[in-house]
Formats: sequence, C-alpha cells, structure tokens
Amino acid sequence: MAKRAENQRKKRAVKSEPEPVRYRTQTEIANAHGVNLRTVARWVTVPGFPKKEKCGWSKTAVDTFVAANTLGKKPTKHEASGMSLTESQILKNIEDAANSRIKKERQLVEQAQELGEIVFMSDVRRQYEPIVATVMANQDALRDAQDRAMPESVPSAKAWPKIRESVLQFADKLKRDTAIAMKELA
Repeated sequence: MAKRAENQRKKRAVKSEPEPVRYRTQTEIANAHGVNLRTVARWVTVPGFPKKEKCGWSKTAVDTFVAANTLGKKPTKHEASGMSLTESQILKNIEDAANSRIKKERQLVEQAQELGEIVFMSDVRRQYEPIVATVMANQDALRDAQDRAMPESVPSAKAWPKIRESVLQFADKLKRDTAIAMKELA
C-alpha cells in the first residue's frame, strides 16, 4: 500500500509540472509556419528535423529548425539586392509565365500561318510590289494606246464614234490584262 501511495504522489508531482509546448500534428506545424501540409511532410524527411515523440514534436525544436533552415513564411536570410528569396521566386515565376505565354502565342501564329489563316506582312509586301508594278505598266500602256488613238486635231463628228470605240476597247483590254496579271501572281 505504501508503494501505491508513493506512485500516486509521483504521478501528481509529474502532472503538476507544466508540460512542454508541443505540436501534436503536422497540420499544427503547417498552420504555425504558414505552409501547406505537403511542405511539412517534406520537412519531416529532412535530416536534422526533430524526431516525433510520443506526444508530438517539441515546439521550440521545430521552430529552431525552421528558422535555422530559412523555411516557413518569413525567410529573412538569403537576401540579395534588397529582395528576399520568396520575392525573387515570385518574380521568376511571373517571368516564366510571361515567357510561356509568348511561346504559346508564337506557336499559335505558326499554326495559323500553316493553315493559311494569317499572312505575314513580309509576304504581303513581296506580293504587293509585283501587283502594283503590273497595274502601273497596264495603265501606262493604256495611256500610250489612248494617245495613239487620238487624232492630232479635233475629230469630226463622223470620226468620233470610231475613236471612242477604240479607247473603250483599250480600257477593256486593261481590265483583262490586269486580271490575268493578278491571277499569275496569286
């Protein structure tokens, strides 16, 4: 009986001492350090992370480990050019996303070009110049033909219909020649 009473006193003495503060679950660690549960699961596998005891992880040991390894939501070490590691990672992610968007846009442009949905300005300019040259040549030919068809002096009323018909034929020929030249260029 004396042993029993002594054991009960020891238990009361142990209970009266304050228990050390502990993280009982990985979720508590994640919430305390502002990270997700997967991150804490990875931390647990890192050499040097405090071992889990029967009633959880020691709060001070975990907090010390996180601070010493610059883990968690506030990396204060690893500052370079006035920017924390987290800020530089965010900027890098933004830049990577922009580069990825540009790459996808280029792929879409190339695909649209292959399908014939769009044409580059350089291709338009390359085709435009011969078309303009052909039209200008035909207009010059029409002007020359009209000049040759016109008499040096004012025609008589009798000669005018024949001259008019000749000029209209040259105009129609210009349309045909221009259309043929455009088809050849296409």
